[in-house]
Amino acid sequence: MIVLATNNKHKVAEISDCLQGVSCQAIDPDWRIEESGDTLISNALAKAVSGRNFCAGRQAVLAEDTGLFVPALGGRPGVYSARFAGPGVSFDQNIAKLLKEMAGKPNGERRAIFRTVAVLAAPEGNFWISCGELAGEIL
Repeated sequence: MIVLATNNKHKVAEISDCLQGVSCQAIDPDWRIEESGDTLISNALAKAVSGRNFCAGRQAVLAEDTGLFVPALGGRPGVYSARFAGPGVSFDQNIAKLLKEMAGKPNGERRAIFRTVAVLAAPEGNFWISCGELAGEIL
């Protein structure tokens, strides 16, 4: 059993689909952590440690952080992707801000990279870290 350090139902479904054959459950709804790191790895690691501590070290905990990095915007929104348009905003509001800032950018300047860092915190204290990215363009 792996506990997923998120209260986001969409992420739980996506991660569970990726981990076919592995039993997954979302962490307790009372668990909260603020993403205050300035890198994806620092946020994912903080969530994994916090989640493992919340579970009293009895379960393996998987946490992740993902950001959209747009070179034409100096790498923004990057690690701040979930709060790009401000605190407590919706996914659609973040997209609207991104599209507004990309308005007028020619095709050659519309590159973007999704980067994800996943951290698995084992009950005995070990950590496994995996990083990945997917390149594309903002349409």
